[in-house]
Amino acid sequence: MFEQPSDVSSSDEESPDDHCLSSQSDSDLDSNHSGCSSSLSLIEAKELREVSAVLDDIYHEAKDEREAEVHEEKLKMGKPSEPIVHYSWVHPSLEAREGPFGCGLYANERVQKNETLVVWTGRILSAEEALPIMDTEDRHYILQVGEGFYQVPFGKYREPADWTNHSCDPNAGFGKKSPIILSAMRDIEVNEQILFDYGMCETDPRLWEPMECQCNTQYCRKWITTDDYKRPELWERYEGYWSPHVLECIQKYRQPIGSPSSASSSSSAFKANKKNQSKKAYVWKHKKSDKNPKKKKSQGKGVNMIRFVRVA
Repeated sequence: MFEQPSDVSSSDEESPDDHCLSSQSDSDLDSNHSGCSSSLSLIEAKELREVSAVLDDIYHEAKDEREAEVHEEKLKMGKPSEPIVHYSWVHPSLEAREGPFGCGLYANERVQKNETLVVWTGRILSAEEALPIMDTEDRHYILQVGEGFYQVPFGKYREPADWTNHSCDPNAGFGKKSPIILSAMRDIEVNEQILFDYGMCETDPRLWEPMECQCNTQYCRKWITTDDYKRPELWERYEGYWSPHVLECIQKYRQPIGSPSSASSSSSAFKANKKNQSKKAYVWKHKKSDKNPKKKKSQGKGVNMIRFVRVA
């Protein structure tokens, strides 16, 4: 609708120099064309194209990283930007959402005691294989599953199962006798966050740095370390909810110095043997008490008394 002024030359018209540069192929750049009067030398033009290609790669990498960050932020809010695969299992009544200390896993409905809450899955690594991860963000999601073995989540995106946080007064633990299954220690109410004590599963100082705790509960220890399993006050409180390998550490720690490593099994065998000996050493004897209370008051009035009598 607008006419171009006659005194202004069209932008579509190329100067001889511009035409010379645009018509050159990569092979032409390697040769010398004296007819081109461009201010850039042929070598400079080639380097410029190479730099441009590098910058283009950097741009796309940065774009991909930014998209991943946006996706993760939406995932934290429970609104993934695209369908993703959840490798770990989470109870249908739970969802990931923002809380006072960041993203957490919360109950949308009441969950009963001993119900399974989370089943984690991931890559199983040895200590040597897991150590390099300590220099990355994935160090926050390393789960110790055994003595010298660790689990790291699949994929680059975090999923709801990864947002289980710590508390010194937890409502969840390893009640299914599995290092990857989290179950409810008590009934969990609506909008209550799923929390477990990291001391229930972490014992390796190589892959766990002391963490300052801010749960502010009545049982808050202020610092979470890999020696927390040595605390006697936790043994009873978390009984039945320790990760299996930590329970073994507790048993070893509690056994007397100089006792055999198989103290628990030896103790069971000793009790069984003692029980068998008792059956052989004692027999049931039935004696009817005297009906006359004046003769033996201690036997009661007409009461049938049962006692143990030692036999040879």
